[in-house]
Amino acid sequence: MIVGLFIIIACMRVIQSYSNKQVSMLIDSRMKFFEYGAYYQFVSAAFSIVTLCIAGFYGLDGVTAICALLSALLFAVELYAGIEALKGGTMVLCSMFAQGGLFVPCILGIFLFNEPMSIFQWLGLAVFVCSAGLLASGSNESGQKLTWRTVGMLFLSFLSGGFVMVVQKYFAILVPDGNVAMFSFLTFAFNAVILAGAALALFIFGGKTEDGQRKYAYEKLHKKQYVFGALLGLAVFAINLIVTSMAKKVPSVVLFPVSSAISLAITTTIGAVVYKEKLTLKNVCGVVLGLASVIVINVL
Repeated sequence: MIVGLFIIIACMRVIQSYSNKQVSMLIDSRMKFFEYGAYYQFVSAAFSIVTLCIAGFYGLDGVTAICALLSALLFAVELYAGIEALKGGTMVLCSMFAQGGLFVPCILGIFLFNEPMSIFQWLGLAVFVCSAGLLASGSNESGQKLTWRTVGMLFLSFLSGGFVMVVQKYFAILVPDGNVAMFSFLTFAFNAVILAGAALALFIFGGKTEDGQRKYAYEKLHKKQYVFGALLGLAVFAINLIVTSMAKKVPSVVLFPVSSAISLAITTTIGAVVYKEKLTLKNVCGVVLGLASVIVINVL
């Protein structure tokens, strides 16, 4: 059962990375980012309503609402950082930093969740760090020169993604009998409202040009953005639902590294095949080490 859920998470991560890569080439303004973000989060909220109807409309309390709001804010930051990073970095590099956020809940899990790590698990994470370094180095060799802005977006993606996992884990611990479907719905609904509100504020308070026109007028989304936004909404909804559910039973040091390493390997393949991103020896070694770290963490 758990293996099957990990496979679903990996597949959804692939859809997430592919959709973000496609959209990163179409979003060229803050207004369009907010509009697109609000749209795809609305789609995720719509999917959540279905599961909410199945699970039942219960579990709406203060802790759930606060955790959902924090998760929503972090999701918005993660989306922005991820899209901006993809404009100047390869898919495998961006995926590595996004998945690298797993170090945040793994390390904090020692202090916050009473989940100590064995020496072999520390070794597994060290191997994962080595794989990340090789992937970053391999990206430069492939001709994708990184700017400081891209590097900043990569680290912002790393931190925001990691703290999303922390909030998910916290919710699972603070509300052990909580309604995961309610948490997911509130997270996406809050995010949709936040991003839509940001677009409205930009429209109203963004100022005007010399000829009296608004600097940030409504921009119609491209049809591809609607398609990939729907796919992204499904992927993010599924990942959030499954990870939050598994967090109640699976330790952070197993849950997050396993799903991340699998998706990293698949994303690398898609980047090379679909986007013709050069697969260097360092890239290959980085992916192999990433998978090896999963074996060390789970077997030893």
